[in-house]
Amino acid sequence: MIDICDSYSKRWRFLYNVSKCATLIFNENETLDHQRQFHLGDEKIPICENYSHLGIDCTGNMLAHKITQDASVKIKGTYMSIVSKAIGPVAFNANTLITIYNSAVLPKALYGSELWCIVSAKDLSTLQKPIYSVLVHVELIIATWHALLGQIWTKRRSYNSRQGNT
Repeated sequence: MIDICDSYSKRWRFLYNVSKCATLIFNENETLDHQRQFHLGDEKIPICENYSHLGIDCTGNMLAHKITQDASVKIKGTYMSIVSKAIGPVAFNANTLITIYNSAVLPKALYGSELWCIVSAKDLSTLQKPIYSVLVHVELIIATWHALLGQIWTKRRSYNSRQGNT
């Protein structure tokens, strides 16, 4: 595969920057001590244990523990940073909060999830906690809206009844 990339680059006359390249070996038993060497043209490509591709950290053992922890922090952090910009506890209605969650929070948190390989039940639980926290916050906003609307309706009915009595 590397030879194909090398011949393609020669055909179209561009150069790979080998200093920005790395080889990540997946699912290899660490007790096996293989002396592999990968080359792109005449330059040696280093072998690494971790690699960051477009901001997504990949590891040779394909575990997604750190990635899911980062995603869970992003879920709650992104949501709360957007919501905290509002004035007052009911500045956003429930539909707006759900739209914010679906269009800003989830895409940021789940960016690169296609590359998550082995996600354990514990990792899924880690992701579910901030999602639950956000949904509880949305329910709290809905309850506050209902309480405020109930107060407004009661005051309006009281005002209308006083106007009708005079």
